[in-house]
Amino acid sequence: MKKTFLQLAGAICALLLIYSCQKDEFPLRSETDAASNEERATGYIPSTPNQLAEIKELKMSSQTRKEALPAQFLLPELPTALNQGSKGSCVPYSIAHAITILKTESKTLADGKPNYDVYPSGDYIYEKYKVDGNNCGNGVYFWEALDALKTEGTPSYTDMGFVNCGILPNSSQQKNAPKNRIFDYFAVRTSEGFVATLEDIKRQIANGNPVLIGMSIDRDFTSSSIRLWDINNSSFYGNHAVVLTGYDDEKQAFRLVNSWGPNWGEKGYI
Repeated sequence: MKKTFLQLAGAICALLLIYSCQKDEFPLRSETDAASNEERATGYIPSTPNQLAEIKELKMSSQTRKEALPAQFLLPELPTALNQGSKGSCVPYSIAHAITILKTESKTLADGKPNYDVYPSGDYIYEKYKVDGNNCGNGVYFWEALDALKTEGTPSYTDMGFVNCGILPNSSQQKNAPKNRIFDYFAVRTSEGFVATLEDIKRQIANGNPVLIGMSIDRDFTSSSIRLWDINNSSFYGNHAVVLTGYDDEKQAFRLVNSWGPNWGEKGYI
């Protein structure tokens, strides 16, 4: 994704503390079962300036800002990207990806398949906090989803994978939610306003922190064969949340993981 065309609206860096909890077994829906078609749902709801102002700013010392950044940096990549299907759940799914990246547990099983015990559930947060609970085309605010993760958490994707619209968590899933509580989250922005600088975002990534962003996308972004993206403002498609996981100065691009499954881009990345 070319950084020169990227509109960064309230980039958020989540610093996470994961609580361990005894694991209960629940059936897991496969990614193919969850969303086997080519639907491209979005769901990012831009926050108001007042809502963004309430998010604590991630402070960096003047010395840190002076330190040279590497020309290229990539966070470890996930074995697979989750698929939000036809629901407007890109915000909780992007948060689930960010949490998984930060976890130290193995993301793959002995047979090489993804370890869904490590992935948090995006649908748990989505079904409880989406705007207008009866409409699964609607999204969730970043701040509301992150606040919920601070207070109650979310179970693993094994506990609660992709569910049909309107399916609320059961008592066992709610009991397992604290295993993925986060300690806190912070906004990456300038002191003069709410838009993050590219250098500050790159610095957070180089420090090992995935950065959550909301952005406007065009129809080109929805193509399964996409590898590098420049936004085309003439074909607005929707507002979408993703996770920035790397950058390359030579390409003038960020690396991101999306929530449209492994068949989009390069196993869910571009």
